[in-house]
Amino acid sequence: MGQKPSITTLLRQCIYNQDTDGFRALIGEHENELIPGCLEDNIFVEVITKKCEPEIVDTVVKLANENQLASLVATAVLYDHSLPLGPLFGMMKERERTIEEHQLKYLFLTLCERGRTEAVRVFVENKCYDPSDPRPLRAVVRGQLKNPNVDTDLLMLVLSSHAPQPDDVKCLIETYLAEAENGDVRKVVEKCLVGFHQ
Repeated sequence: MGQKPSITTLLRQCIYNQDTDGFRALIGEHENELIPGCLEDNIFVEVITKKCEPEIVDTVVKLANENQLASLVATAVLYDHSLPLGPLFGMMKERERTIEEHQLKYLFLTLCERGRTEAVRVFVENKCYDPSDPRPLRAVVRGQLKNPNVDTDLLMLVLSSHAPQPDDVKCLIETYLAEAENGDVRKVVEKCLVGFHQ
């Protein structure tokens, strides 16, 4: 007689087989046993990497403990998943400790490089960034100079969160504005940078 597979193993089989009905049935059968932290960590990565349906992702999110919430945030950022990050940070009981312990601040640069304005906003609201790190602002400035239109919200969000000194702004202008592929874009970026300290 073999050992009965764990609920996580059964749910993972449903995820791999894209069996939403089976997943739903298992959740219903084991409803009384399912509390935050009851599932193994790997399932929180797999619901993102396997591009599960929102219903499955939402169900798994509700069963996450603090460390698993951090895994969900990190995996969603790294895989450029559309999972709303705000509620995940909101569910963290010890947000500051979790951010530090799981080094989530380092994901801020990735979001800036990808130009993910809403995710950047969530990270800023949750103080999940290092204001002394100049790389996110450089990444946003360079990224915006290559775009046909400037995302001024993103640029101003990173400017305000990193509060560069006037010399830093001057250096950004002198170093990167020549990379602009469009004169109008260059003017908008320069106006945002110069206007930040006025």
